[in-house]
Amino acid sequence: MRFSDSVPLFLGWADNYYRKPTGKETREATNLLHATRPLLSVLASREIDAVTASDVEAVRQFMIDSDLARNTINARMGRVRRFIRWAISNKHAKPESILIWESIAPLKYGRSPARETRPVTSADVGAFNATLPYLPDMVRSMVMLQLATGMRSGELCSIRWDLIDRRDDVWIYIPAEHKTEHHGHDRNIAILPPAQELLGEPDKVGYVYVHGRGGIYTPDSYRRVITRAIEKADCAYWTPHQLRHSAITDWATKGGVEVARLLAGHASTRMTSRYIDITADRVIWAARQVATG
Repeated sequence: MRFSDSVPLFLGWADNYYRKPTGKETREATNLLHATRPLLSVLASREIDAVTASDVEAVRQFMIDSDLARNTINARMGRVRRFIRWAISNKHAKPESILIWESIAPLKYGRSPARETRPVTSADVGAFNATLPYLPDMVRSMVMLQLATGMRSGELCSIRWDLIDRRDDVWIYIPAEHKTEHHGHDRNIAILPPAQELLGEPDKVGYVYVHGRGGIYTPDSYRRVITRAIEKADCAYWTPHQLRHSAITDWATKGGVEVARLLAGHASTRMTSRYIDITADRVIWAARQVATG
C-alpha cells in the first residue's frame, strides 16, 4: 500500500486510540500527525514495501531542512517507525518493511547538522525571587506551591479541594487527570505542612485558585502572567516547567533518586534522572557526602 493511502487510516486510528480513560484526547495523536507530515511530503506516492535507506534519510533530511531540533527529529522518526509497525500489523506492508527504518541510527549530539536545543534546567533562584514581587498574590502562591511540590502546571491550575486528601499531616493531591493516567499509573502529589498554607482557606470548595474573572488559569495563561512579571523584574527568564526541575533536583540531593522518583510520579528512575541538574554545587555536595560517610 502507498503511504498516501495508509497514513490517513493510521491517523484516524490514532485519534481514537490515544485518549484518556475519560475519552479526552491526548497530545499523542497530534504528535503523530506532525511526525507523518514529512513522510507524506517525501514519500506520499511510494509503496511502503519499496522504501530504501536513501528514502529514510530523505525523510529525516526534510525534517533537518525544516529546522527541527535534533531531539524532535529523533522523536518523530520513532513515531514514523510506530506507523510502519501499525501498517505491518494491518497488512498494509510486509513484516520486513520495518528493518530499513530500524537500520538508521538516531542523530547523535554534536554529530549532525540538526540544531541543538538547550537542556531544560532548574529555575535560576535569583531570578525566581526577583520575579515574586511582580506577580499577583494568587500566582505568587501558585509558583511557590509548584516549587514546593514539583507538580506540573496543568495539575497546579486544575487543583480542587475535593481532590486533596487532608486526613494526615502530609496532604495528598490526586489529580482528576494527569499525564500518565492512560498508562494505568496513579499520581499522588505530597503537600507538606509549610506548602499547605499556600492553598488558602481549607473550608473552601471547588477549585483552589480562581482568578478575579471567576475562572481558572490554563497552563498557557499561567505562564504568560509569569512572563510579564519577569519582564517587569528585568531578570533572567525562567518557566514554570523549570520549577519542576528545581524540585526534583532538590529531592534527589536530599533523599536520593528513588525518593525523587516517587515524589515526581515517574514510573522509572531513568525518567527522573533527566530532571536532575548535574551542577558544580551538586557535585560538591556529593563529594562531601562521600568524605563524611
